Amino acid sequence: MSTLLDVIHENIGVFITNGSRGDMSHLNIPKLYALPRSIDNARYNGVSINFTTETAKSLHIPMCKDLYNATNRHQYEIQMLHLLDMHEKIHFWSAYLSWDQQQGTVTIQDNESEHLGHDYSDSEDSDPPDPKKTIAVV
Repeated sequence: MSTLLDVIHENIGVFITNGSRGDMSHLNIPKLYALPRSIDNARYNGVSINFTTETAKSLHIPMCKDLYNATNRHQYEIQMLHLLDMHEKIHFWSAYLSWDQQQGTVTIQDNESEHLGHDYSDSEDSDPPDPKKTIAVV
């Protein structure tokens, strides 16, 4: 298990560099932090007397039990996955909206609106609009 944790920690920076974590520049995941400590504790002391599963329990309640309570108890696994998917999409959408507010929007005047449907594939004299900008029609 220690070898697998080493592989995870060697490659975990990819999630930060590719922007998967959004604004966060860290990967402080409580279970990932507690796991090596538990391995070290078991290796050097045997099973500790004061070892508890409190971290796992405290994370299990909001991550699993709350999702289960939001289902109708029929095919709850599928419903829980849909809820997780929906929460993730909402998170990404709000991150996009936050980014969009920081970038600003490009407004198109009425005389420029004819370029919206223009095919730029054959035209060499005009450049296509910048795809990185958001367009808001006034």
